[in-house]
This record gives sequence, C-alpha cells and structure tokens, in this order.
Amino acid sequence: METTQKELLKIITERDEQIADLEKQVGDLTNIIGCAIGTLSSAVTLREPEPGENIKLEDLNLTSRPFNACRLMGIKTARDLTRYTKKELSRWRNLGVSSLRQIETALAEHGLKFKPEI
Repeated sequence: METTQKELLKIITERDEQIADLEKQVGDLTNIIGCAIGTLSSAVTLREPEPGENIKLEDLNLTSRPFNACRLMGIKTARDLTRYTKKELSRWRNLGVSSLRQIETALAEHGLKFKPEI
C-alpha cells in the first residue's frame, strides 16, 4: 500500500511540474503576442479620411444637369470636385454658371471649396 501512495505522489508531482511548465509557456506566448501587437499597432497608422472623401456625389443634392455632368466626368465624391478649379469645371460640358454656383454652394455646405486658381 505504501508503494501505491509513493507512485501516486510521484505521478501528482510530475503532473504539477508539467502544469507549471505549461503555465510558463502560456506566459511566454502571452508576452510574445503582446509584443507583436505592440509592434503592429505602431507600424500601422490609420489614415484620417480627407475632407469630403466620405461625401458621395449623390449626397450633394445637385439638380440633374450638374449631377449628370459630374458623373460623366467620373466624379464620385465631394473630394473629387475639390481637386478642380472653378475655371477647369467651367470647361466641362453642361456646366454653366448656374450649375457651377450650385456645386460651389453644395461644397460650401460641407465646408469645402474648389481648388484655388493659380
């Protein structure tokens, strides 16, 4: 009977050592993962959207003439419009003085302007 108790004690001791080793490995892995996350988060910087980038052309509530003219020229966002001067836009088909004023007003409502003339 004494032998059985010694054997059980030996098994329990071995299991305790194995558990301690596993706990150490988990701790080491946790540190490694923490360092990796820290490295990644410092390497990846989130870019703030440019003003007007998230404002779709449809959200400017333009009438059909300026809306269609912009769409035909590949304009998708308010930010796209701010890349042009008023003079450049005036050369587009179907964009007269009234349409340009409407676009300018719509941009201003969102705190945006045409590209400055040089």
